[in-house]
Amino acid sequence: MRSILGSERFLRERAPFAGALLLAFVLVATSGAVHWGQYAVSVGSAALTVPMALGVRWLPRRLSRSAAVPGLLFLLAVFLLRDAAGGISAGVGVLSLLPVCWVALHGTRRELQVVFAGVLVFWFGPVLLVGGEAYPTSQLRLGVLSLVMGALIGFTVQDLVGATAAHARNVARVAAAARRISSGPGAREEICAAACDVSGAAFCMLFEPDADGVLRSTAIAGLAARPVAQSAERTAAELAFTELRPIFAADAGSHPAINRRLWELNERPASMHFEPVLRGDRAVGVLAVGWRERVRDVTTGGPAMIALLAADAAAAIAHIDLVEQLSQLAATDPLTGLHNRRVWDHELDATLTRVDAGRCCVAIVDLDHFKAYNDAHGHLAGDRLLKEAASAWRAVLRGGDVLARYGGEEFAVLLPDCGVDDAHAVVTRLRACTPAAQTCSAGLAVWDGRESSDALIGRADAALYAAKRHGRDQLVVA
Repeated sequence: MRSILGSERFLRERAPFAGALLLAFVLVATSGAVHWGQYAVSVGSAALTVPMALGVRWLPRRLSRSAAVPGLLFLLAVFLLRDAAGGISAGVGVLSLLPVCWVALHGTRRELQVVFAGVLVFWFGPVLLVGGEAYPTSQLRLGVLSLVMGALIGFTVQDLVGATAAHARNVARVAAAARRISSGPGAREEICAAACDVSGAAFCMLFEPDADGVLRSTAIAGLAARPVAQSAERTAAELAFTELRPIFAADAGSHPAINRRLWELNERPASMHFEPVLRGDRAVGVLAVGWRERVRDVTTGGPAMIALLAADAAAAIAHIDLVEQLSQLAATDPLTGLHNRRVWDHELDATLTRVDAGRCCVAIVDLDHFKAYNDAHGHLAGDRLLKEAASAWRAVLRGGDVLARYGGEEFAVLLPDCGVDDAHAVVTRLRACTPAAQTCSAGLAVWDGRESSDALIGRADAALYAAKRHGRDQLVVA
């Protein structure tokens, strides 16, 4: 109890109400004629509200949890205090609005209605049942005004408290979604799922521009639809993306900017919202959200959280792109754009686990006299030759073949599901398209089904050196 009484929350929430009531007791006690018996009962009733306001459960569970019970006890204490001081003329009736404020802050709408009914009895009961000089009918006007003010204060405060609590819950949901987005493996799908969660939408689609600038859906939640592309016409998604502004369609079926194909594909939602995903001053995508039931407004409640989520989505997409770029850089030779040695080793090991003996070949290809070419034409020309050779050779390989820069002017070729004769034809075709009137030598080895990847490469490399010893510009099979 001591920790509760000394807590900052108690002082902030309970002490003002207790202080106002205490002040009323002091003023009444010093005013003159007081009925001390009723005064004492009033003090007792007020004292009972303290443990109940603190949550001490000495009443049945249902009553002890109700904010209406301490409110009604507070009204009873004020009623007895007013009566002890001579009736309405005591001037403490304004305290009847305090339990209305209390329940508006901490209770439900039903509990507020119960306390409001108690305020009605507080003002009209004595006038109608007792009357006289203590409770004249002329005071009914004050009672009516007090009821009106109580209703305005109580229901407005409760609506604001409810809206604030809902906003806090929505922000917490967005924060939780942001954590999932930043840490989850499928961030784009998490973005769409989070948009549905925080806004109560039935589905969400994330549109991003492809290499040609066409908006295509890259992730979907709540729908089994396949990814789609926006048409060239000025649709809502295109407008949101190009004009950097959200577009809301309360009646999606009749909105002129809604893509009819998209609307049909998405099972004819009642309302839709298109929120641009902004990174700085440019858009990197659009969140398209749809509701089955009509939504009147997206500036309040859960739908308003879509804009907040879009900001997290922009950061998540930037993070995804950066990770992909770093992964690509880690796997790519920066000069030629081919796979690097690390990726080559992985691809070779993976291939040898699934092919049969005699059905996988490896070739090591080396540009002839590359040092002399560099000395004669300069290093920039040498780099250009490496890039042009990589591009030309990659163009003549089969779909499943792997070309990697093995080191310097050496390149490695992995030919899975390929016998030695077919591999010989592929490497011969590769050698024939060497650019800049240059030649290359190659060594070819076929896997025997037992040797390690290092041993296989070693045989291909030995064949390459044999080709160089025999005059270069030729292919030797190990």
